[in-house]
Amino acid sequence: MQEFKLVKESTIASMETFCRRRGYHLINVEDKIQVIELKLRSGRNTFHLHIVMNPWSFEINPPLIEVLNVDLPNASTHLIDSVQRVNEVEGRYRITFTKRCRNEWRKKPDLQSFYQDWVEPALEQVLPDTTFRNLRTTPNTWGLHFPNPMQGHIERLDRLATKKNWQLLTLEESLQHLSRQRIDAEIESVKLAAKKAKFELSLEQAETSDVIDAIIEEFGGSDVIDLKFPEIKSRIAKRYEECKKNQPAPLNFDDPSYTLDTTFNHQIYEDDELRRF
Repeated sequence: MQEFKLVKESTIASMETFCRRRGYHLINVEDKIQVIELKLRSGRNTFHLHIVMNPWSFEINPPLIEVLNVDLPNASTHLIDSVQRVNEVEGRYRITFTKRCRNEWRKKPDLQSFYQDWVEPALEQVLPDTTFRNLRTTPNTWGLHFPNPMQGHIERLDRLATKKNWQLLTLEESLQHLSRQRIDAEIESVKLAAKKAKFELSLEQAETSDVIDAIIEEFGGSDVIDLKFPEIKSRIAKRYEECKKNQPAPLNFDDPSYTLDTTFNHQIYEDDELRRF
């Protein structure tokens, strides 16, 4: 059975808030990848920066940071673990941060803090040794100046979903899914309340312990009752006690009070042979 993977509304809201504060645009690539493409300056030179985000793992993994239209040397600092060339034609280089970055992100997945504390300082460390290509570009597929690797991101995500048997729902689909879940839960709650009311009524009307046993079995057995109606366990126990008290005592035929025959002699029936007869 496939597992649904949802996009949280707060995830997209966090991305949009970051873009709105900084005047950036959030680009939705095939309802799979969210990208922020920035055109930045270093002196007289220009270059591009991609912030690539997987909305389904946003709270676990920080965004990918890729610098474009440049040639970067490999670097390793207290912030940067490595700098890797991803695409020669585009001059695309991926900055991989240290493990501390991921640990901090998982505690607080905030784009604003991530950009200020990690991305901007990392750029300051690598830009002095950067060769800028300064190629002129125009918006292309998905409105990106550098769209080439996006299809690769999508294909890797699709392969992972197939391997894990996931169904990746878009934000709109996720909201619809959650809405259906809420409706189903409300319907189930109404059904359960009606079932509980019927059980409680039957329990109060029961006159014997055997009847209570039959009622419990009718509603699925004691395990089901304990799971669905744990709050009435004590009432069931009390009803058992009440039925036990109200149950008439068994007839004692050795007691003279049970016969109207005035000639009855209790001692006669004490003879073992006669009693066996």
